[in-house]
Amino acid sequence: MTVHVVLRADASAEKGLGHAMRCLALAQGLKDLGVEVELAAKACPDELVDRFAREGVHVRRVPAGHSVDDELLAVTAELGPGGWVVLDGYDLDAAYAAAASRTGARVLVLDDDAARPPMPCDALLNPNLHARAETYAAWNVGALWLGTQFTPMRREFRAPFRKDPDAGRVLLTMGGSDPPGLTLALLGPLALALPDATIDVVVGAANPRREEIEAAAAPHARVNVLTDVRTMSEVMGRCALAVSAAGSTAWELAAMGVPMALVSLADNQRPVASALAASEAALDLGFHPGPYADGAGTALAVAVRAFLNDPPRARTFAQNARRIVDGRGALRVAALLSNLDPRLADGGALPSPESSPLDPGDLS
Repeated sequence: MTVHVVLRADASAEKGLGHAMRCLALAQGLKDLGVEVELAAKACPDELVDRFAREGVHVRRVPAGHSVDDELLAVTAELGPGGWVVLDGYDLDAAYAAAASRTGARVLVLDDDAARPPMPCDALLNPNLHARAETYAAWNVGALWLGTQFTPMRREFRAPFRKDPDAGRVLLTMGGSDPPGLTLALLGPLALALPDATIDVVVGAANPRREEIEAAAAPHARVNVLTDVRTMSEVMGRCALAVSAAGSTAWELAAMGVPMALVSLADNQRPVASALAASEAALDLGFHPGPYADGAGTALAVAVRAFLNDPPRARTFAQNARRIVDGRGALRVAALLSNLDPRLADGGALPSPESSPLDPGDLS
């Protein structure tokens, strides 16, 4: 089978799941436009491989220890003429992008903060609120796709909808792997600070502390530990407030209109939390990369309690967040990668998830 787009990303407890989950959103957008797509990965949990498989997307395992050129021969094995290689990961550097170009592929680089050395590419995607063209002045880029209109989000976050949240329900989620372990550090203090709240704790597929988190939750009758969550929008939709890492989940919460308190676990999350806070769309709880001493979560839990007890402020933040992202970014990027009518990239007559995809013959 010839594919039009190869997504190159890895996922593990150390790297997290964010890059691969963003690629899953892009894969859904591409499939909905009738485009054949494949994920190439050195590391990817079986649960995530299964999620791609349910979308009809093959995951090609990339062998470790090969040269970049040899690796890319495997990555592009099924790529058709004029196809794209999408690079999403900070270890995929300028040399990797140049090698991808030498295969004859067009290259799209996903970047979040312009903190790494410039990379040669045909297009660059920074899907964040703080993205600015001037920060990429030194990059050799064919096209810049910047801002939250291009934020890749999974199909479940596309449609405008309004949930009736439970006023006493709080979501705690620190991403697919939570490398520093903030879920465990925050769970107890949050349960103590909010004794009347129901707390849903989402533990991602690559989180190595699942058993410890379940043990910490056991003494608290109103704390639910959720694993293998297939439809995150349903979990988010019933919560009055979310405490989240400032990664891709922040954009999902924004699209849902869920009030959120954000913690930055890594440097590249700090501008996300800062930009949303500046727009009065999120509460910024600061930079907490770990490790965490006993009681480290207490101050955060107190700040969350104050936010939950101020419904007018929370509603204002949620309304502002909903204006920032509409959930259709994956379709816009998919249209650009497929050279389709620009109106599709502008959110025009795109197919719904239930409708038939466009005829692949329409694609270049």
